[in-house]
Amino acid sequence: MPPQTNIEQSSDAIQNRLTSVELYAMTIAGQRLAKIYGKEDLTTYLYSAEALSDSQTDLRKIEKALNKAHRENLAEMNSLFKTVTAEVYTSGQEMAEHKNTRLSPLTSYRQEASPLLRQAVRDYEVMSRSTTLNSDYKKTIRQYVNRLVIGDEDNAPTALRKAVKELTAQGISTIDYESGRSVRMDTAVRNSLMTEYTNIVQQVQNKVGQEIGADAVEISGHQHSAEDHEPIQGRIFTLEEFEKLQNGEEARDVDFEKYEAGEADYLGETFQTDRPIGMWNCRHIWFPFILGVSIPSFSKDELEAMQDRNEDGIDFKGEHYTLYEGEQAQRKLEAQMRAERENLNLYKEVRETSPQAEHDYQKSKARLAELRNEYKELGAALEPKAIRMKWDRASVPKGSTGGAVLPNAPNSPNSPEIRDGWSPNFQEKIDRIRNYNSPHNVDTDLLDAIARQEGYKSGQEFTASVNGYIKENQVMMRFDNNLLDNLKYWADDPVIKNKFETVFPQAKMDNIDDRYINLNTSSWNRDYLKARLTWENKIAGEDINFPTRERPVYGFVGNRLDIQNNTAREYGESFLVFKETVKARSTFMLDNSSNPIGAFTNDVSAMFNKGRSISNAAAEVGIYNSRLILNHSGEKYMEAQIWGSADIRKDVEKIVLGKKDLDFVRKNEVLLNKLKSKIGNVPIEDMAGNRL
Repeated sequence: MPPQTNIEQSSDAIQNRLTSVELYAMTIAGQRLAKIYGKEDLTTYLYSAEALSDSQTDLRKIEKALNKAHRENLAEMNSLFKTVTAEVYTSGQEMAEHKNTRLSPLTSYRQEASPLLRQAVRDYEVMSRSTTLNSDYKKTIRQYVNRLVIGDEDNAPTALRKAVKELTAQGISTIDYESGRSVRMDTAVRNSLMTEYTNIVQQVQNKVGQEIGADAVEISGHQHSAEDHEPIQGRIFTLEEFEKLQNGEEARDVDFEKYEAGEADYLGETFQTDRPIGMWNCRHIWFPFILGVSIPSFSKDELEAMQDRNEDGIDFKGEHYTLYEGEQAQRKLEAQMRAERENLNLYKEVRETSPQAEHDYQKSKARLAELRNEYKELGAALEPKAIRMKWDRASVPKGSTGGAVLPNAPNSPNSPEIRDGWSPNFQEKIDRIRNYNSPHNVDTDLLDAIARQEGYKSGQEFTASVNGYIKENQVMMRFDNNLLDNLKYWADDPVIKNKFETVFPQAKMDNIDDRYINLNTSSWNRDYLKARLTWENKIAGEDINFPTRERPVYGFVGNRLDIQNNTAREYGESFLVFKETVKARSTFMLDNSSNPIGAFTNDVSAMFNKGRSISNAAAEVGIYNSRLILNHSGEKYMEAQIWGSADIRKDVEKIVLGKKDLDFVRKNEVLLNKLKSKIGNVPIEDMAGNRL
């Protein structure tokens, strides 16, 4: 996985933990306001030990949650440091081999980069622990009680509204910058980490470059770049010229294009940029490059095509947006939804105190619905450009709304679930695939003939046997941690990724087709992925060109009563047992899909739909007949394709470890604990069913 992807994912996780505490704090504050509202003798309460005790109790609850988030975040930061330094170092080793040289040990790289890690930790602690919660919370509660004491009954709702506004405006903490701009603490932390870990990556890249004798750098490139860095991405600079660029001086790339500091623009022969590469939330990094030896990652035509696509953009509500501007509009709406959910959390707790509080609650609810609808409309405009909505960035942790069901929430019972990486019409795509793989105009004569060849009395008996096997058993997936290091990856990100995601980790939202593969892969991966495209298209019954996250991961239907003796052991001794719910977005196949003979969903007779390739092949060549045996190769093997990938936290019932992997995790307690914290309540067991 590219370092920038890891940095983004960990920064998001760290921000989300702090946001969760923010939401929890609003719930606590709302409960306190509601209790105070109902007290009769407020004058006595204002100066009582009870008032002091109540405030301290609230603050202790919030501080406890905040400290827990801090511990988890600091552990994440240390883990991220090890991950990104190892990734960049491994890439550098490949370059060193081409130069017939060797890099210094990884430990020396980490040692040189460790001051940057310590600085990142210090900055995090300064920002995340600079909460004004103690003073502001007590001040707001005290002013609220004062307003109630000196006011009359009609002023009470107004006092409550002011208290709510003050608490949600400040939150746990804001970070004030010299420019006068104030940013919520969770957002400031994320932005800071993105920059500081990019610096760590670049420290390692620079050392690699020095050791292999690089005389230039190549700047990374990505779709829908910011306007000021788009002309620079993918370009190659000598070390001297790149230093000038980063210092805001006039610089030229190896093609003699000129760049200088200034507001983003193109003035005749000069590109202007107003920030260095890798700074201030920039997603670009640079790589060591050896002039005359290294091969550029992008051609000029490819870079121009990326720029043209960005500029073509979208038209939305009467205005034109570049794709970058469209993405930024999404981020703004996500921030507004998070803020409105904080209001809703607080108003939920006080709504019963007065008609005005109930009105404010309903108003907040309606505002959230407005934002969500606008977000969906913008997402629908951007979706054809392969830019997906990211509901997780605007999501609210379970329970933080106090049980309120948000209007038209993306995961409510009345609307299909939308996960990160799924397009809004993902469920429609699954419905099309399921429809294609359901029985339509079945060739019953062919079904009967082949079933009898395989020892069944009729096609009906064959169908009942296969369908019954699926219904009675569960979808499973084998893995070998020693071979692929699965547990380490899942401890960082508990999403089970398909082959397209592992080859194109930066392209989760991109539609994948032959042209995309030709541009972005090595020859070996190119041939394999094209073959995989072909058989997945055949399973789907159409040229799907789905983005990576919507494509399937592969498992098998395993015998739940005889777990230890299940099939597919060549893929590993350990396995995942999936929940029954994954069958709703799964297709099944007898034998392996790399030799596609047709798939089905709830009824195997769909493989014999007239016009399906299996019918023609089976009728013309009988080569596929042996593949219809349920006991293929003496084992009950049936492949399952789970569309939309899978998330261990949501889709897996349990993880079962074989002896080798069991011994491994017992010797790596830190990894085991990290994995457990990441996957939540999903049990990890040995083959005998004993929980770890």
